[in-house]
Amino acid sequence: MKTNTHIIKHLAFVYLFFNILLSVGCERKPCDETPIIDTIEIANPAVYKKALTSYSGNDTLNFKSETGEIFSFIGGGLISGYYNAYEFLEDRCNTKLTHVKQFEGYNFKTSNYSSDIEYYVKISANSRLGGTDFHIVIHDYDFYCSGSLPPLGHSWYIQGLIINGKTFNDVLKIYRNYDPLDKSFLYYSLEEGIIQINFLNGHTITKE
Repeated sequence: MKTNTHIIKHLAFVYLFFNILLSVGCERKPCDETPIIDTIEIANPAVYKKALTSYSGNDTLNFKSETGEIFSFIGGGLISGYYNAYEFLEDRCNTKLTHVKQFEGYNFKTSNYSSDIEYYVKISANSRLGGTDFHIVIHDYDFYCSGSLPPLGHSWYIQGLIINGKTFNDVLKIYRNYDPLDKSFLYYSLEEGIIQINFLNGHTITKE
């Protein structure tokens, strides 16, 4: 009986000792809550400034609504800066990487419409995909095209688009949130700039 008790105590000790070693050896370090900041990434002007050639930045844009109202937007020159794009790694801590990116664009101010127009390009927020994003923002609508814009004559462009009796060529149809299923979109060309913006509620403003 004593022998059995001694064996049981011995096994219990070995089991406890083994678990202590296992817990120490596999102890996980706490996750670092400080985000990792990546290096600054600057776009190649030869690639992304192509999307800015439609305007000088000091233009006056005039649009007419579906009810005949005229709205004016006045550019204030080129603006540039940096923004933070975030990426979460698929690790145990879901590590947060902060990529500092560059953007350039124009802000067209208005005094008789309910929103300005932001018109800019930036590096893609997903560093693994690279490339550029071209954005036109009005109200809370973000119309954007992912990737650099194709050259004129590319199959992506619409030819012979007729709006209010005017014919436009080399037109891109750009959707809100880059979603072709979204009923909000705008027509845009490198030569004409923004031609028409179509909102979800049926409201439109068209280039004058």
